[in-house]
Amino acid sequence: MPTALKYAVPGMAGLLGLGAPEESEAMPMARLVDTAGGLLDANSKRIATRVPGGKDPVGNSLTENLIIDAPTMELSPKQFDINVKSLKDQSTLKSNARRPDVMGTDFRNQLSDNLLFMFDQVPGAIRDQSKLWYDGANRMAGKFAQRYGVSQEQTSAVMAALSPQMDWFKNVSLAERVIDIVQNETSKGVTPEMVEKITKIYGKPQYAKDVQAVLTKPFEELTGEQKAIFVRTWDQTYNPSHYRIVSPDGQFMDFSYNQDGKKSAISWQNNGAIAKAISVLEDGSIENISKQMGGKHKVRNFFNNINVPNDPYGDVTVDTHAVAADMISPFSGNSRAVTQNLSGNSALDTGAVGTYGLHADAYRQAAGQADVLPREMQSITWEAIRGLFNPGFKSNPKNVEAVADIWQQYRKGQITLDKARQNVIDLAGGIENPSWYTPGRNVQQIKSTAESSFQPSIKSLLDLEQ
Repeated sequence: MPTALKYAVPGMAGLLGLGAPEESEAMPMARLVDTAGGLLDANSKRIATRVPGGKDPVGNSLTENLIIDAPTMELSPKQFDINVKSLKDQSTLKSNARRPDVMGTDFRNQLSDNLLFMFDQVPGAIRDQSKLWYDGANRMAGKFAQRYGVSQEQTSAVMAALSPQMDWFKNVSLAERVIDIVQNETSKGVTPEMVEKITKIYGKPQYAKDVQAVLTKPFEELTGEQKAIFVRTWDQTYNPSHYRIVSPDGQFMDFSYNQDGKKSAISWQNNGAIAKAISVLEDGSIENISKQMGGKHKVRNFFNNINVPNDPYGDVTVDTHAVAADMISPFSGNSRAVTQNLSGNSALDTGAVGTYGLHADAYRQAAGQADVLPREMQSITWEAIRGLFNPGFKSNPKNVEAVADIWQQYRKGQITLDKARQNVIDLAGGIENPSWYTPGRNVQQIKSTAESSFQPSIKSLLDLEQ
């Protein structure tokens, strides 16, 4: 049985990015996940969060409970140096250190302190509810599993596979749609209505051979991406495009609406991501789930956070919003800090990719100080950063530039770190309350009557518990 996570809070000498004292010999960064270790097997409900490879892999992702963190990044000095220095180029961080290990500690401390700042901006009543996001995701995965006769590991993996660069409410609805269609509709074949729709969605020449296969072969004979074409086409032919807001505790609320008052429309993932979701429904072994979750850390952590949210190994889903939160900046999926986190310089032998380990450790460190779980720290600050930088603010280049200018003032020593953070909050107009939040009401006291993310309400999803 793997050893439980022990939250360690290292010395905060570099908290303000001034550089911890230089040492004559390198001092490895403090490990916040204390000897995760342990073995995984066919009955495990979690997967390793890094995937070593090459001739001399540092660990086996199928049999060992491997965790991505900063000390693991340090095992590959060249890549660690490149990734830490890439953070130094970011306008939100500052360090006078010259050695990568000291610089990394400085950055982790500042990222952690930024998270604690964002944590403190959120009223307690909202924090108590927004920390529940993974409890709710786990609950939905369990209900989908019960409804469709598959395992919770499969439904959790479907959610994770469809998650990259996808809004959470859309993510949930896509997962429900894929599971429902694969389990209930594929044996019926292509209908005349689908023939008309498929030419509209996949009319480009690059899809011609795959479309022909979908139109002429049974579903089970199709390739993964051809199956994805069938599933998306079926959905867009017969299902409504709107989707519901989801509460932190896993209930379907009202439909999502645009600013013009019209219901928001679902947007589909690419065929590769849909194919991975279909694959785990067809083969729910933990080996296949691990394979389909890929080699990047975000999706693998996300699967664990959904399927086993209370596992004591510090799993952290560091997505676009998570990087925006610990750097307090209006980042998009294309922002440099985000791409460096998700797909930066990689070490093949350890499976450590980009700056993910540093960001994950910042969440673990902040969580230890706030006495919450790392995934709860991520949920709370994820909600806060979305409320601070709404889509309208983020889409305006002038706003993005103005925030970057504030952080440059901090890096030049013109303003303090606290002043920089407050200036960013003021510029953005403060943190908006979440769409699911009603003052004086706890979402856990609500009994939703909606059982689906997109279908009309018939009976409560909660009735399945009876």
